[in-house]
Amino acid sequence: MSPVSARIVLVCPAVGPQPMAHMLALGATADFDIVMPSRIAVSRTFDRTTEVRGRCRDARGGEHAVPSVTVHAVNAAIQRDSILSLGDAARADAGIGRLAPDPRLDVVATAHARDMAERTYFGHVTPEGRDLARRLADAGIVYATAGENIGGNAMAEGVVAAWLASPGHRQNLLSPAFERIGVGVFRTPSSPYTYYVQVFAK
Repeated sequence: MSPVSARIVLVCPAVGPQPMAHMLALGATADFDIVMPSRIAVSRTFDRTTEVRGRCRDARGGEHAVPSVTVHAVNAAIQRDSILSLGDAARADAGIGRLAPDPRLDVVATAHARDMAERTYFGHVTPEGRDLARRLADAGIVYATAGENIGGNAMAEGVVAAWLASPGHRQNLLSPAFERIGVGVFRTPSSPYTYYVQVFAK
């Protein structure tokens, strides 16, 4: 099954939040066990959205119920398809034609999403100064005009809503000047959110 990533925080009333980061597989059963300073054990089938609950044990041996939390698994293929369909719907509402998915732009977008996630920065320009134009040139992609949206969110629906609420991002997403799109989605187990990248081109 496709790997997904999730960052889970269970709150034990006795000792406070206990962060856990795991790479999981869709449909897999995840067992979480934290020994210090408390003990939290959870076993649940992990899906796109899963409610996780458990019990924790404090240093004196007392047991405490852990309030349930909802965990959103991130499957890159599912999220990418959601980004594309939500973007198509927004453009249709604005009377603008859909963008054609471009696998070469997907590669560029995914590489940038992964780079941001793995090196924990957020920006259109890498720490070395490589901007979108440079990344497209390095990939051998010829274009007349190009643009990029980046975002950090738990789910595709949230990041698209944020883009549409931001004038600059909305302009890119709804621009009739663009004809092609690439989407990148990446999250490491320790990422605070999923990194989303849209690359537009004509």
